[in-house]
Amino acid sequence: MSNSGEIPARLTLLTAEAGGRCRPIFDGYKANARFPPDSTLHMVVLHLHTERMEPGEDQIVSIFFVAPEAVEKLAVNSAVEILEGGTGIGSGSLL
Repeated sequence: MSNSGEIPARLTLLTAEAGGRCRPIFDGYKANARFPPDSTLHMVVLHLHTERMEPGEDQIVSIFFVAPEAVEKLAVNSAVEILEGGTGIGSGSLL
């Protein structure tokens, strides 16, 4: 994984009907991320390659870790869950 604290991921946002958001996220969105089976939460910033990402959309994003040491334990294809508060709003895998 990158030692810059930023790694690419394919992410899908859940729709409101699936328990996710009803509004889009924008570049620089701050959230928590969890990498199952580990339950530790990591503060992340999502950098989009477009202006915004709508619920239900699938997109390649860059995940910037506020504490980059978290990246050391991750590998390509690791699952990621994006949380807003305690609610999962998206999921995907690291590239």
